[in-house]
Amino acid sequence: YKVDYGRFDEGKICELLKKRLQWIKKNLSKDSLTFVNLRDFSDAMASYPQRVWKVGNFLSSLPAGDRILGIMIEDLGKYDKDHLGGWTKAIRSEMKRCGWEDGHLLVHVHEQWGLVQGNVLEMLAMGGTGIWAGICSEGAALGHADSCTTILNLIRLGNTKVLNNGINCQYLREAAINVTKIVTTEKPFERQPVYGERATDMVFGFVFDQINN
Repeated sequence: YKVDYGRFDEGKICELLKKRLQWIKKNLSKDSLTFVNLRDFSDAMASYPQRVWKVGNFLSSLPAGDRILGIMIEDLGKYDKDHLGGWTKAIRSEMKRCGWEDGHLLVHVHEQWGLVQGNVLEMLAMGGTGIWAGICSEGAALGHADSCTTILNLIRLGNTKVLNNGINCQYLREAAINVTKIVTTEKPFERQPVYGERATDMVFGFVFDQINN
């Protein structure tokens, strides 16, 4: 975006964030549930990690009464899971080091090389507390790691928390199909994992049996 970081450095970024967060509390709600999204997180970590550290440290060090709900980090599909997992762990470790253990760290991963679900699962395993995503993979460019596929993968891998937090997991696949139809006016691609026509309930029966039980 042609930002001159020689003039608009990390200190000024943090000053701007502080003003924006104060405005939200004053004009919207003092109990607002606010997230800060680090959209170019991966590129920044690869080339200028000190910028991410300073912003992350600033947000993690806010006084208890001024803290936001959490940080969002975003990958545009360019990097592999080893990098993404390590970077996620670094952010989560800084949050804990600053005493912000109850802060959320949500992840969002765009599709690019067919590795999107593996990448988002790695980020969750390395400190991400949740995802922010659409129920289906339709989205900008090639789409993203959709919440339907991610949640059902978590169940398949033995995660029981998603079954007990109020999500109607039995309806996720149907919801992904319906939203795809609304957005595109077409059914999902037949070979779409989990909710395409060929990904029948028979193939994934053990997942849905686990939900039922």
